[in-house]
Amino acid sequence: MVTLLFADNWTVNLESLVTTALLTIGQLSERCGVKPTALRFYERQGLLEPANRSEAGYRLYTPESEQRIRFILRAQRLGFSLADIRLLLDNNTLAQDIINIAENRFLAIERQLTEFMVQKHEMELFLRDIQPSIRDESLYKSMTERVCRVPTPARSAESTLEWLMQRTGCALSSPEAQDILNALRGRHVHVWQSESHYQILLIGHDPTISAGLERLIQLEQPCNVHPSVQYARHAEGFLISVAGENAFIYAQLFLALEQSPS
Repeated sequence: MVTLLFADNWTVNLESLVTTALLTIGQLSERCGVKPTALRFYERQGLLEPANRSEAGYRLYTPESEQRIRFILRAQRLGFSLADIRLLLDNNTLAQDIINIAENRFLAIERQLTEFMVQKHEMELFLRDIQPSIRDESLYKSMTERVCRVPTPARSAESTLEWLMQRTGCALSSPEAQDILNALRGRHVHVWQSESHYQILLIGHDPTISAGLERLIQLEQPCNVHPSVQYARHAEGFLISVAGENAFIYAQLFLALEQSPS
């Protein structure tokens, strides 16, 4: 800690001065990883307010604004409306109202998820049933006969994930990769989508996680299924960023690992 000593024994903590220094809109946008236009949009929506303005009229924000922006970004990723986020950030909103808003959003996600689960279930059966078993019949006749009879059982979630990796030729299905992934079972993760990327954050700073992820990325380098996989340290743990049309496999895999006991 650096302390400045002035006349009359008046002291000032230099770190405190730095901490309370106001941020320009450019500095705040860089810290949060968003464009200045996004911050201006949040201001117009009543979600963000500058603490002051410079003599030239530029917006100035407190360091606490960074945490506020990060909360807004996470709430948006979860699908909260701007009106809901405004209530979540309002100090006058009752705790029970906040719980109701969050629970209503969760219920909406469950409804959407159920629709997709039903489609996924039926699509798995459809894929199995359209396999023609008799080559001298037309595909259409064979398909309709198979689809209209009692369907075969659907895959389990784990076997579906295994099928996805094998079907795409993903390097994560290799024995060495599976050993690394098994060591990560039960770890707490956050997963979110950012444009064409899936971001996977493993919570914790265990060195074994770091070593495993580094080796996993090495195994993925020659793989065409995930051409863009990046790994970096994060304040809360380790962050994996995956791009491409098959990036969803990574997201599904780490979600499955979290739910599986180590």
